[in-house]
Amino acid sequence: MSRFFDSRRDSIRQIQAWATYTTFFPFDPRGYANRIDYLKRLAKPDRGSILAAYEQWLEKDRFNLSLRREYASYCLDIGNEEFEKNRLGQAAAAYRKVMQLDSTSAVAFNNLGSALAEMGITDSALVCFRRAIDIDSNYSDAYFNLGQAYINLRDTVTGVKLIRRAARLGNFPAREYLRLK
Repeated sequence: MSRFFDSRRDSIRQIQAWATYTTFFPFDPRGYANRIDYLKRLAKPDRGSILAAYEQWLEKDRFNLSLRREYASYCLDIGNEEFEKNRLGQAAAAYRKVMQLDSTSAVAFNNLGSALAEMGITDSALVCFRRAIDIDSNYSDAYFNLGQAYINLRDTVTGVKLIRRAARLGNFPAREYLRLK
């Protein structure tokens, strides 16, 4: 059935076929993977349906690390899109979901810190930047963002120290900041 709809390039029916498949075979990951794949291929992917499919799959296979990483990566992309559109609350929610799926994602902690800093929640942003550095001590973006946060709190000495560390790690914005200073 799936091949038939595929040959006709009927993504909607393909999605429905894989949704039915997961109903009858809830522990077969192929159904969820294919359903998500076809949902993402739509001209206007329905983010809510994709998230629901991931959640349904995760409910059946909680300890599948590759699934958790794939879902976390999707949520990170959503967070970044929302951040770019200045929808900081939605971005923060997406980054928190990433952290729930992968508590070792330095990028998620850093990006959540950036969203919180933009929202004016500086104390929580500092915690997130520090956590990102704890996870990856060479993560230059987190050092730079932590330095910026300290400068915004009027602790220029600590801020510049952190920005220098970011520059030594190869962070281009940190190098530019120091060059202009």
